Amino acid sequence: MAAYIDVEDVPCGATTMGMFSCLQDPSNGIVRDEGWLVQCPYDEVDNYSVTDELRNVRTWFAYYI
Repeated sequence: MAAYIDVEDVPCGATTMGMFSCLQDPSNGIVRDEGWLVQCPYDEVDNYSVTDELRNVRTWFAYYI
């Protein structure tokens, strides 16, 4: 158990989770029509397992943006 919890306000402009709606669109290549994640060949980047296209996008953003 935690011995101490620190809470602080974080300023933000997004008040909805609508920015994640694009992940439900199969045309993006991340999810299938049924909603399942599209798998990709296993890779490991900085001890981070990349096994699907959602994780693959995350590693792409980390290195190219």
